[in-house]
Amino acid sequence: MIKVAMVVDSEQGHFFHTLQLAQELSKRGHQVAYWSFPEAERLVRAQGFEFQPIVATDSTEKPDGGRRLFGALIRGQLLDLLVNESRPDVFLTLSTFSTGALALRYRYRIPVVLVRTNLTLLSRQEACQLVVEDLMSMSTEPLELIQLVKRAGIKVKSLEELPACFLKMPEIAMISRKFERGEDGEEQGVYYVGGCVNVGAQ
Repeated sequence: MIKVAMVVDSEQGHFFHTLQLAQELSKRGHQVAYWSFPEAERLVRAQGFEFQPIVATDSTEKPDGGRRLFGALIRGQLLDLLVNESRPDVFLTLSTFSTGALALRYRYRIPVVLVRTNLTLLSRQEACQLVVEDLMSMSTEPLELIQLVKRAGIKVKSLEELPACFLKMPEIAMISRKFERGEDGEEQGVYYVGGCVNVGAQ
């Protein structure tokens, strides 16, 4: 049995996009818990899943904006207590939260799997460049993230080197490969499971 922490925000659409995968993992005997903000609890529990609330432990860092939330995640103000109590084996989070995925991976040294539910024309390398551009628009968080990665034993000197870390995280694409890649084949690290998830067949 694997303990899975599904880390998502409180948007209903984001939750429902991960639900089928969570149900399939649960059917196969894995323990799936959703980690999200308190307003998502009723929705999660209505689907029969364990819920763990994400609450900032520092009152000066309330998660009222994406960048402040990212800073609190890097510094451990969001998830340190929850990780220490729950000890998940793997994090699953949406690909749209790529910067957060990096923080999860290198702060807690726990594997992260990205989950993508939308079609894209971008390669993973191109998506990584967007992550770098997003980080470059921030103030102190990029330096903190680099220091976090270094403490995990990864040699990085600048933001431009972070895509290599991002590409090491596998991605589950919950769409058909044919819709996105045609006959070009699969990108390395991307696992297409289609709309009807069958984890054992992949």
